[in-house]
Amino acid sequence: MLAALCLLVLGSGCSPVKVHHDFDTGADFRTYATYDWLENRPGYSGPPAQLSDPIDMLVRSAVVGELVKKGYEENSDDPDVILYYHKGLGDQIDVSNWGYRYARTYWGWHGRGADVYTYRAGTLIVDLIDADTMTLAWRGAAQSTIDEYPTLEKARETIPEAVRSIFNGYPPAQ
Repeated sequence: MLAALCLLVLGSGCSPVKVHHDFDTGADFRTYATYDWLENRPGYSGPPAQLSDPIDMLVRSAVVGELVKKGYEENSDDPDVILYYHKGLGDQIDVSNWGYRYARTYWGWHGRGADVYTYRAGTLIVDLIDADTMTLAWRGAAQSTIDEYPTLEKARETIPEAVRSIFNGYPPAQ
């Protein structure tokens, strides 16, 4: 569970959450009003939902909360959109080339022209799939550095914030 917790403790400390959106320009978002989760759909053969996992419950609750604010209702019989989320954790590298070098007294004879930093980043991606065509209609993603020692209490704060940031871009302006 700790690995899952690390994946989603986004936006901690001073690190801003980076949010990205993409969508199908041919999708008519005005016609979407109901949802269901992909794992509930007939024929789904991927990994099962981890409904006993507190992180999974936090993500799902936050996603549903944002959709309800936008007027959506759950409909497992005939949904307009199907929901799925992905989470990931990885090492990131940031290279900054400042355009100048330090004098040799600071960093030796050749100085240095770039700084390289590594850090851990957690990513949360939420997909809305058109239920009729089974094509991706909208994707929102949030990424941020993570706490070195995340806690479930911190996740209770940051996951809803990350999901809220993701859904600030939904529905897209067309």
